[in-house]
Amino acid sequence: SLSNVYKASFVAMEAGSDFIKTSTGKEVINATLTTGLVMCRAIKDYYKISGRKVGLKPAGGLKTAQDCIDWLILVKEELGSLSNVYKASFVAMEAGSDFIKTSTGKEVINATLTTGLVMCRAIKDYYKISGRKVGLKPAGGLKTAQDCIDWLILVKEELG
Repeated sequence: SLSNVYKASFVAMEAGSDFIKTSTGKEVINATLTTGLVMCRAIKDYYKISGRKVGLKPAGGLKTAQDCIDWLILVKEELGSLSNVYKASFVAMEAGSDFIKTSTGKEVINATLTTGLVMCRAIKDYYKISGRKVGLKPAGGLKTAQDCIDWLILVKEELG
């Protein structure tokens, strides 16, 4: 259950295990929702209590991550509404994600401009509050030059 995911996340963070860096000195971390969102909430709550930053491990476990790049993949089908996409984007950024991703690229419907717009607005709102820049990665669905141009225009207009 998601409750057990939350509890297990907390236990893992309290254990305080280390991690291995990649050759660039950064660890790229991916997590998908819904369990990823639950883990991010656990991370946020744990950070409030302990002051220690924790990131998501690729296999779904957790590790200490002072210098990691966190990516949270937001799967719209799992979130149900654009309002939930906005909320999940915000929670992911509050939990320390440096990038949010529109989908895994394996769903029937992947990166849509509508979802991208909502995520860009969440990024903009988060920046106004925190002063921290967060990236957006559209996944899947970008198959033509026009698709890429549409996304470039969206990001340029919304995020500068």
